[in-house]
Amino acid sequence: QVEKNVVGKIHSRLHHVVTSILKWDGYGSVRILGNMILQQGAFPGIGLSAGLFGKKQQCESASGKVNGKSVTVVKSPDFFALSVESLMQEMEKCMSLSAPGPHGILLVLKPEEFTEENRNTFKLILSIFGKEAFKHSMVIITHEGVTGNPHLRQMIKDCGGRHHEMYKQGSAEMECSSTECIRVVLIGKTGNGKSASANTILGREEFKSESSTDSVTTVCKKAVGKVDGRPVSVVDTPGLFDTTLSNKDVQQEIVKCVSLSAPGPHVFIIVLSIGRMTQEELDTLDLIETTFGPRAGMFCLVLFSRGDDLGTMLIQDYIVKSKSDKLKKLIRDCGWRFHVFNNKDKNNRTQVTELIKKINEMVSMNKGSFYTNEMFQEAETCEQYKEEKEILMQKHKKETDELTGQYGHNEKELTDKMKELEIKHKEEIENMTTVMGIGKQVVNKCTMQ
Repeated sequence: QVEKNVVGKIHSRLHHVVTSILKWDGYGSVRILGNMILQQGAFPGIGLSAGLFGKKQQCESASGKVNGKSVTVVKSPDFFALSVESLMQEMEKCMSLSAPGPHGILLVLKPEEFTEENRNTFKLILSIFGKEAFKHSMVIITHEGVTGNPHLRQMIKDCGGRHHEMYKQGSAEMECSSTECIRVVLIGKTGNGKSASANTILGREEFKSESSTDSVTTVCKKAVGKVDGRPVSVVDTPGLFDTTLSNKDVQQEIVKCVSLSAPGPHVFIIVLSIGRMTQEELDTLDLIETTFGPRAGMFCLVLFSRGDDLGTMLIQDYIVKSKSDKLKKLIRDCGWRFHVFNNKDKNNRTQVTELIKKINEMVSMNKGSFYTNEMFQEAETCEQYKEEKEILMQKHKKETDELTGQYGHNEKELTDKMKELEIKHKEEIENMTTVMGIGKQVVNKCTMQ
């Protein structure tokens, strides 16, 4: 509803909308607004996502479709974190990204922190867009306090009275920034019922779902709802082992998906369907741990879709009777956390309540924690360490083979040369860890993985 109001107020008749978002209310609100307009995680967030992609003090753009119309959003950096020179350079860049010019300029403001000096700064910045800039501008208010701030009231007047009180819409993203919100990321093979399960959790048809061998979801999508009065954030990811995307592409997209669950997801739900399972599907946890590190297993739960195919059989009996040792290992590695959905039974909210209960139990077992940026950075460092070490080990093997061929006829000389080479190899590995900036403790963790 929020993005419909905003986009509608900008220009309901335009077939191509270009919007620039100028910000004062910190990094979070402008990112939220940009993502809400485009209905996707185009702009990385805070917490985990800031660690994944960095908090960029530069202009960024992203495009998508809203109600069938092409929309480009240009997000500016934080004005007050830049020097005047850098600010002017970035604003010129923002202008070029919205060429031939923006249809709407959204000024994202927080009443209690907006001063006369800020208003003058905005007037200076808007002058870059030309003398008619105010005629194409709208104030987006993120918090209460408009009536008590004369400078903000004047800013709204300068913009022809156009403003949108974002906080009154009960923004789903803002609501789910609370500690009460449960953040969920669904991962699974194309056609396994990820999107249908996401819809079941939310109790509405939010994600497109259909039986297909090609992934219906090709980019990350997020929606927020409530289960038993508690806010729940659900992120649907592209299908693994899809025919149209490489596994590497899907992995990279899933990393982006996690940024939509900032400051980090409470649970990765691995979606499998009742019936025959491929080896690839059962390796999903391995892929998750390769991407996010072995500690990610602490936050995983297996969800079986197509529960109606079980008939009268309990899901526990289905697992016990399964001849797949790999399935049983997957369940075991996920801490014996599993659940089943009948996505055809839309009115059965008990199955959702029970899933949330299991997630709550897992969160409690993890002492209230969720998958964090530090965990991702640790996994990323270990992956890089292993790759660099493998390159060195191959180099060392080649050098060892060359020495053996050169001095194999002289055992004593070969032994001396091998000792020298061993010292050299040890020093190269130590230099590698120094350059990477990791200590022995991290090396030991990576070696154990």
